[in-house]
Amino acid sequence: MNLLSKLTFLPPYNQVNHHYQFQWSSSGFQFAFLGKSITLQISSHHTLYGPVILAVFIEDELYQKIDLKEGSHTYFLSFAKPEIMHVKIIQITELQYGFFALEDIQTDGEISKLDKPSKSILWVGDSLSAGYGLEADTTPLVFNTHFEDCTHAYPYLVSNALNTLPIIIAYSGNGIISRWIPESEEKPNTEDILPTIFPYDISENPSWVIINLGTNDASYTRGILEREQRFQELYIHFIMKLKIKFPNAKFLLCYGLMEESLLSSVQKVALETSSLFLRFNTATEKDGFCFASHPNKTSHLNAAHTLINFIRTYNEESL
Repeated sequence: MNLLSKLTFLPPYNQVNHHYQFQWSSSGFQFAFLGKSITLQISSHHTLYGPVILAVFIEDELYQKIDLKEGSHTYFLSFAKPEIMHVKIIQITELQYGFFALEDIQTDGEISKLDKPSKSILWVGDSLSAGYGLEADTTPLVFNTHFEDCTHAYPYLVSNALNTLPIIIAYSGNGIISRWIPESEEKPNTEDILPTIFPYDISENPSWVIINLGTNDASYTRGILEREQRFQELYIHFIMKLKIKFPNAKFLLCYGLMEESLLSSVQKVALETSSLFLRFNTATEKDGFCFASHPNKTSHLNAAHTLINFIRTYNEESL
């Protein structure tokens, strides 16, 4: 019996040759289960930065993490005793480091549908949304996928707290006009720039679209007026394209968690696109950092609380 039809898939995902492919952070599948063991047939494609990593949640509590091997392999989940449980399996690393496909699932017990939340939030961002570096301190010199976990970043924390489905389109080092570039470079890096690679075929209708972009663009704009104006133009174009795609969503632009040089530009974009704006407190050495001087888990938790209060207050005021 094909048990794939009994799973609830968490977006974004694509069906490819009877398999289900997942690429973005927090995408995966969930189901209700009664039994003692689960066998997963999964294929994975990853980069030299390390494996694609899945997190297995039981009743929303982390049960284990799975480092996927390159190619198609079998993975086993076992439980001490058979009891009804809610199982969620999601990718916690981001697309640019690899993706996976679920080819088959078998079990000694029973699988049944587990409904996903009725409302969703679409998150669009960079490393701050992907949970880049949150699993390491400041000492490592080279990135490894084991340093990343989107479930500790503020987008996932907020969605979980508000019982909404997180749809996280996050790509570390990315932006609107340029990816991050070193000070020695003058030309923008537009390879796989986010407005171009955004999956516009998403079928969900989110109640909120929350965007945090500009941190990497600032490495190129550098306070130069012409560059900042171009950043604003491209950001406005991107948001208006998203507003056509998601006409019923409330749009919120966030900024400031890691740096503030484009703060006024993002505020102008929010005003021009009739979007809401929220300024995050910028993380400092006093708050502590994780890998590559990124805000740590405490800063993400603080940002999540700020966002939760904002969303709840706004929803109450708009009733």
